[in-house]
Amino acid sequence: MNDQGTDGRASTTRRLFSRQTAVSIDIAASAERVWGLLTDAGRFTEWNTTIV
Repeated sequence: MNDQGTDGRASTTRRLFSRQTAVSIDIAASAERVWGLLTDAGRFTEWNTTIV
């Protein structure tokens, strides 16, 4: 099974002995702006709920 899309939903590819899941979405911002947010460790908890 292979579901593709950029609507924020997970896509999964299953093979006999492996499984790969990915999520993607188009972001209306420059690469520099996105990278700036992703590399600002002090603000991770504002947008990433897996960090405590």
